[in-house]
Amino acid sequence: MRKQWTKLIAGAAVALAMTPARAGILVGVVTSQTGPVSSIGIPYGRGVNAGYAYANEVGGEKIRMILLEDGSLNGDQERTQADRGR
Repeated sequence: MRKQWTKLIAGAAVALAMTPARAGILVGVVTSQTGPVSSIGIPYGRGVNAGYAYANEVGGEKIRMILLEDGSLNGDQERTQADRGR
């Protein structure tokens, strides 16, 4: 009887170890939404948002997206430092 329980527990442990972990996928994008190069950054940000709206899940894993400002507006270092904490 004890051997059967040992085999059952070992089999359950192997089965649990082989199941994939579901942690999600985090994608971060840093682009210029303000300042002199926003003419590039704004359309880029819109494209990233459109792609995220089209497919926000890959292989059953949820995607989480963060779009941050790069702080290029007059060297806005305070905003850049605040975004680094995210």
